[in-house]
Amino acid sequence: MIVNGEPRCRKCLQYNGKVAQITTRINPRFAKAKINYALSPEQNEISLKLLNGGTKIYVNAVCGAGKTEITFQSIEKALANGYRVGFIIPRRDVVKEIATRLKKVYPQVIVSEVYGGHTQILDGEIVVLTTHQVYRYPNKFGLIIVDEYDAFPFKGDEVLHHFVEQSCFGQKIYLSATWNKVELIGKENYALNKRYHNHPLPVPVYLKCHHKLLLLKTLLETRKLLKKPTCVFIFLPSISETIRYYSFLKCFFRDIMLYNSQCPNKEMIFKNIKQAKYRVVVCTTILERGITIKNLDIIVAEADAPIFSHETLIQIAGRVGRIASRNSGQVLFLAQHKTHEITTCINTIETTNLKVSFMP
Repeated sequence: MIVNGEPRCRKCLQYNGKVAQITTRINPRFAKAKINYALSPEQNEISLKLLNGGTKIYVNAVCGAGKTEITFQSIEKALANGYRVGFIIPRRDVVKEIATRLKKVYPQVIVSEVYGGHTQILDGEIVVLTTHQVYRYPNKFGLIIVDEYDAFPFKGDEVLHHFVEQSCFGQKIYLSATWNKVELIGKENYALNKRYHNHPLPVPVYLKCHHKLLLLKTLLETRKLLKKPTCVFIFLPSISETIRYYSFLKCFFRDIMLYNSQCPNKEMIFKNIKQAKYRVVVCTTILERGITIKNLDIIVAEADAPIFSHETLIQIAGRVGRIASRNSGQVLFLAQHKTHEITTCINTIETTNLKVSFMP
């Protein structure tokens, strides 16, 4: 169609903000990550492969493996060559978290964050941004790192994929914990099957329960989990179900919070969740990625709902046991039917654990 006398693609009409008026190259920046820990042997191996690899690399890293850390050497090489780095993430909450981490790791580097409603400053030596903002950076990055490549809304969106591809004239690194193996055939790809703290992934447990009793079962299982110092996330398939469960469960638990995309004060609630200020959080899949809490157990109620694909269930389970000092926890799938997706999730995690050896 024609807009202001110029042809425009209908699919691209919503991407009409200003394009970043910045140079293609930056002044070379010689930076070294300020971290007080060493990479695991497995992390270091993948890091070197990324550093010396081709122009497009795919990494299949289990949840909690330390995906961000394995990109540090590649980031440093790009900055030293005078290349701007784009760290691309589907969700704005994770953009803010990653940007905060990178500012601490590289205090001498200009790290900017760009997402909907936060687009005043577009320049930076490292730009952390949502996939919806990448159109502002045509051919501006010498390195891009696309985290959670298979996450909504990036997954399957050909327009966003086009913007990402055209934003980078150099190396592209794609990261995820839930790749479809078919996607990786014939591509340069590496697997990181072990968490950095050398402990196995928590294997979910399926508990059969009639759908009419799921609310009560959720209450009972939450009470059991709360006998130890922990926070419990209760995942549900829809906003309406989170409201229904929350309305019931708040009668039994004091430190409980509801979190979904329609909640007011979302940013404040999310900040409090990360700081473990609630012992129970009733949520949608909005919390399936990009959050790490020290003491966490998880219940997925109505786990046989269609929205809970095995990839989603793997990501949800991956929230548990991410910290070295709390490297285990429980993941419970409550449902009337043990779906193919539930079985695939459990089998995939068990198989992944068998591929590697762990400390005694």
